[in-house]
Amino acid sequence: MLPSREPNDDDRFALYAHAHADLWWAKTQEWNAANWALLLIAGIVGAARAIIPSSEFTPEHTWAFAGLAVAVGLAAGWYLGGLHADIVHSRKVYRALEKQTGVGQLRTLIPQRAGMETDRERGSGFAYVMSAGIGLAVALGIQLLAFSMWFAIAAGVTTGITGMVFVARAA
Repeated sequence: MLPSREPNDDDRFALYAHAHADLWWAKTQEWNAANWALLLIAGIVGAARAIIPSSEFTPEHTWAFAGLAVAVGLAAGWYLGGLHADIVHSRKVYRALEKQTGVGQLRTLIPQRAGMETDRERGSGFAYVMSAGIGLAVALGIQLLAFSMWFAIAAGVTTGITGMVFVARAA
């Protein structure tokens, strides 16, 4: 059993650094998730085009690929929302630690572009754009899978908006 002691500033600064590293990891993962979602959607469409003969390339034969593309888009939106929730949590942690150390006082001496009041939504704009881009990729993919333009638009808009809702709920 470890000895019990009160936390000191070294402990707090270690946690502060850890929270900051977590924040940057989650931001990097948002971009990775969006990129991988786009690549997976393109791969799904490419696989359908390679596997299904052009004479049979109809929605009746491509619906499973379309469903998979939508599932990838929805999963990416859900993951983006979870990553944004991690970012918000990391900001809460390091703001709480700032109050327990001298970092809070140092911040008052340094010009700040953003403060605690924007911690929840800061960076969410990028996640919204990523969700919209994934929705656009879903729409294009479904269009390329021989579905009607209106069906493809409906699927893409639904996927994009659902991803944005996941992000908004995290903030």
